[in-house]
Amino acid sequence: MPYSLGPARKTRVNTSKKGHFSVAQGLGSRVRKPVMRKQLLSMFSILVLASACTSDPTPRPKNNPGMTADAGAMSDLDAGQVVDAGPSTEQTACGPVTPGVDICCPVDGKGCGDQTCFYTTGAINEPRCRDVAMATVGAEQACDANLNNCEAGYTCVNLDAQIGPVCLKTCRAGTNLDCATEQDAMGNAYSCLFTFPDNQAWGLCAPTPTECIPYDDMCPMGEHCEVISNQGQKGCVPDGPQQIGDPCDPMRACQKGGICVNLDGAAKCYEPCDPSNQMSCSSPTAKCGGELAIGENVGLGFGVCGESTCNPVSSATDCPMGQTCGLVGSALQCIPAGTATAGQACGNAAGECAQGNICINLSGGMGPQCYEVCDPMNPMCSSGVCQGLVGFDGWGICG
Repeated sequence: MPYSLGPARKTRVNTSKKGHFSVAQGLGSRVRKPVMRKQLLSMFSILVLASACTSDPTPRPKNNPGMTADAGAMSDLDAGQVVDAGPSTEQTACGPVTPGVDICCPVDGKGCGDQTCFYTTGAINEPRCRDVAMATVGAEQACDANLNNCEAGYTCVNLDAQIGPVCLKTCRAGTNLDCATEQDAMGNAYSCLFTFPDNQAWGLCAPTPTECIPYDDMCPMGEHCEVISNQGQKGCVPDGPQQIGDPCDPMRACQKGGICVNLDGAAKCYEPCDPSNQMSCSSPTAKCGGELAIGENVGLGFGVCGESTCNPVSSATDCPMGQTCGLVGSALQCIPAGTATAGQACGNAAGECAQGNICINLSGGMGPQCYEVCDPMNPMCSSGVCQGLVGFDGWGICG
């Protein structure tokens, strides 16, 4: 196979992964006590089936109004038979839902037939149908998640260890409509905040915290800056126990100096940094990655620091079998190898690159795609020329 030789050129790379990030209804407005607003401001660490009528070949006496048929079978003459019409559709705040088929609606608790829909936190992190407790409690009241004793439309969450678990209104992320009935004692409406890192379709209604900048954290003592919605809002929230590198979610917040981000399928605490300054990390061996974003359009205004543990050129020896050296934020780390090759899309749903390639989003490019890895000191490429990358030494890409 022909190889082309050429000088190593420096190309600017955007190391941000545009995807996941981190960061619980009644008929009338609910008014909060002033103390509860203060408490909430300190919270965080945060097809339709239709049965078909079919004929039943079993002989039956005609005109017998007392006979009961098996599901669905009924003739014109069997007027007294009882037919199972199949699952019926429920109208919910989330739209039409067929119990047992569609995801239920935790906003109003509907879509579960005789049960109630709750957003289940923890390892499940999705709406589930459950039996509701005999006695329920309302908005911002102390609750027990094991008993499912919040009113329909509320989630029992423990966002602040000093307060304990309370019932908070569940909402659909990206809209404040579900929070219209929630307000504080001063009449200030709540917003849908505190989206769950592992399921960003849902959030919790709460007062909007003080705005902040993650890498220039001016939050009061005992609080730190976090992303609080999938619209990119950032606010001061109570510090949690999780250290840099620890898993995190709204119930397990990061300590001050950390921010909860989901870069590779599992949210954990990272050190935030200024994406315009690669050297803005506390460790001299760490580098700041490019600006993180939600989807393709919502920039977050910060990056995260990362320590590199491998080199893409020596990925086969640096990483265990089945893994490859890839970018996680700004850091080079061993990740599960994929099957995408040079020129193919990669990252998130597109999957990872195969060994010998790396997933990069070049500034001004067509989005994340795989590039063949090369060594600038021995610049051999199967196609194109070996180019160095700004901020990275010891490896480059062919293009």
